[in-house]
Amino acid sequence: DANVSFKTFTKNSDFTLNIGYVSENDYRSTYVNTGSSHTFNNKSSTIEWNVGLAEDYIEPTDPNFFITIPRPEKENKRSISGLLGFTQIINKNTLINTSFAYAYYDGFLSDPYKQAEVEGLRVADSRPSTKSQLIWAAAARRFVNSVNGALQADYRYYYNNWGVESHTLDVGWHQNIGSYLQIKPAIRYYSQSKALFYEHFYTQARLDEFYSSDYRLSKFDALSFKLSISTTLNMNTISIPFTLSYESYQSKGDNPGLINFDIASLSTGIKF
Repeated sequence: DANVSFKTFTKNSDFTLNIGYVSENDYRSTYVNTGSSHTFNNKSSTIEWNVGLAEDYIEPTDPNFFITIPRPEKENKRSISGLLGFTQIINKNTLINTSFAYAYYDGFLSDPYKQAEVEGLRVADSRPSTKSQLIWAAAARRFVNSVNGALQADYRYYYNNWGVESHTLDVGWHQNIGSYLQIKPAIRYYSQSKALFYEHFYTQARLDEFYSSDYRLSKFDALSFKLSISTTLNMNTISIPFTLSYESYQSKGDNPGLINFDIASLSTGIKF
């Protein structure tokens, strides 16, 4: 993974240019993106934009492992993306943000490692060669002086022309207790519709010959509850932060690839 970045600043603006290259054993990507942000209205308002281009090359491992359904030896895809965002500081306790993003993909968009079942026969995963997607996101932050805590609320809407539409709502509360302890309960809800060509298996062939049983394209809902407790132990010039967190994730849908889990973690470090 190699990346070169250039960033320049003026009094109220900045400009960024990134050029990068990524290589894995079955995947290579070359990309470039550029963007800028500008503050105005006494630096309480910020508008930002970003555009990017990428060229990806796919060389699946073991292309002839499945003799009857060989994987492609080499494929490629291209993408172009753009983002426009706006942030407004309402007052010292309140901030809001909204953004729109668009991306267009062209080329090999199927998964070379997946298969589907059509009329009792196995076939390679096959998806349209183009995809366009739109994302709208909104966020708000509000600090409440009387309780020394802050509300965090985020919403994200996603749509693509394959028929996948999703809604994500993430809400959390950051409660400060004294100067060294913070408790954060949070909840995240996700809902997604299925792609137009997705099925567990196909009882008859499709006229467009698009087939995918990838559970990521299925209809499903997910609900996640999170709780974290953070504190910092200060000793002269050394600080040791601790964070104990727990998450319970539940998903519901008609695909066996979905999972439920509970996870607990403890993290720490040393700051000089």
